[in-house]
Amino acid sequence: MKNLSCFGRTRMKGPVAKSTVEKDADYYRMDHKHRGLALIFNHEHFDSPHLKSRAGTGADFENLYTTLVNLGFVVKPYHDPEFKVIQNAIDEAAEQDYTDADCFVMAVLCA
Repeated sequence: MKNLSCFGRTRMKGPVAKSTVEKDADYYRMDHKHRGLALIFNHEHFDSPHLKSRAGTGADFENLYTTLVNLGFVVKPYHDPEFKVIQNAIDEAAEQDYTDADCFVMAVLCA
């Protein structure tokens, strides 16, 4: 098994899911049992004095959230998450079994 590194952590590469779609297919198969998981990291306020708050991100978030839910995704929103929270959310998502899911979405709303 090959070692993978994510956020400075090393872990063993586990089983890799086989795609039901050819590499150069014109269409992506979206008929699995579940649509999939969507993570939204919404950054409005920043700790850095060089970055201003992102006005309007609330509307962007609401529109994206509503669209993903309407498409059938399980959506996990994070508002102004610290790095450790982002790290843990991605690590947790990476450990999930997506065999019966169409896809995975991760959106980062920031400056």
